[in-house]
Amino acid sequence: MRLARAFTGRAAIARFEGCYHGSHDAAEISVLPDPDRAGPDDAPLPVADSAGITDGVLADTVVLPYNDASATAAILRRERHRVAGVIIDPLMSSNGLVPARPEFLHELRRVTEELGMVLIFDEVISFRVGPAGLQGRYGVRPDLTTLGKIIGGGLPVAAFGGRRDLMELLDPERERSLPHGGTYNGHALGVAAGLAAMRELTDGVFDRLERQGEWLRNQLAELFADHRVPGQTTGMGSLFNIHFTDAELVDYRSVRRTAPPGLTNRFLLGMLNHGVLMAGRGLGAVCTPMADAELRAFVAAADRVLPALDMPTPATR
Repeated sequence: MRLARAFTGRAAIARFEGCYHGSHDAAEISVLPDPDRAGPDDAPLPVADSAGITDGVLADTVVLPYNDASATAAILRRERHRVAGVIIDPLMSSNGLVPARPEFLHELRRVTEELGMVLIFDEVISFRVGPAGLQGRYGVRPDLTTLGKIIGGGLPVAAFGGRRDLMELLDPERERSLPHGGTYNGHALGVAAGLAAMRELTDGVFDRLERQGEWLRNQLAELFADHRVPGQTTGMGSLFNIHFTDAELVDYRSVRRTAPPGLTNRFLLGMLNHGVLMAGRGLGAVCTPMADAELRAFVAAADRVLPALDMPTPATR
């Protein structure tokens, strides 16, 4: 975000409602807003996610509606003289693994180029979906990309990179370069782990994870149907997220408004009692040590837990 500001000379950052980009003031805005306080669906307002975020940070944040190309373009054109960059998690990983539509990302790329804004893909999670992340699957090249998680093979490693003219601002030999220091920058253990992980993540491994993830998502869809539980599984590649709704999920608000209170937690507790641990938001991932036995054990556990759930009674007129 700072690099985009330094490059363009503009102050504001545009980000999409429901996307998480780290724990710092400029990022913790409109990740989990109350829709009743966050303005219209097609023109979200910036909402601080915690106390301690100043009005100045809110003023320098423009919030965009995920997967809504026309509304996003209209907002960016209106704010064209003050937005330095646009950042997006193309899988909305913190709120349901809802993929951005390919045509939406292509239009976002076109509009940001037209307006001279830096386009940033946060692929900290979505890099799992292929050797070039989601941008490789969709054929959309951002100006900057952030990476983490899988590139460290389990160690705390992160990286970012992008266009040469942007990255050159960080060159310490450049006059008035943009500083980028950190205690663990280039840490030998993290770098060694990252190199080892990248060597293991061959095209064949990504292909296997893709097949396993697709099989698991299909199996869960069959279980929802067999047990007559309204539900679906979003995600792609090795990633999946369980939702207890059959409504179409396209953005943060559609996920938030259709989630039955407490049902996901009861499902996750049931799975934990059968030896399966998932993220608290219903997210899971297939990883390379998993074989058919582990995947079938997951499906068997879900097959036992789903019929035991106390489903909410549908509303009647």
